[in-house]
Amino acid sequence: MQLYHGQALVVNKRVIMGKNCILRHSTTIGNTILSDGRAGPSPILGDAVELGAHVVIIGDITIGDYAVVGAGSVVVKNIPPGAVVVGNPARIIRYRESHGKSQFVDGAEGVPKFSN
Repeated sequence: MQLYHGQALVVNKRVIMGKNCILRHSTTIGNTILSDGRAGPSPILGDAVELGAHVVIIGDITIGDYAVVGAGSVVVKNIPPGAVVVGNPARIIRYRESHGKSQFVDGAEGVPKFSN
């Protein structure tokens, strides 16, 4: 795991994180408290997941291997492997490059490429 500017980083002790993830500052990865007072489930991050600054991931969320979550995103549903997501709520804009060709989603051709 790599921490870039680790200030204001909150990671719940029950989060499951794969190998070689990158986390940036002011990010929260945690759980909610259920109505009966018990702790709810925490997120699961796959291998080589990259999170931008100010990302929020709360609850029963799985982020697939090699996914990228853009700065300021709020993740409210599962993210498939290799997806690049941005926004509040986070939405897939494309998939990471595979064999030199970028796969864009929902007419996002004008979105700048992220480095692999």
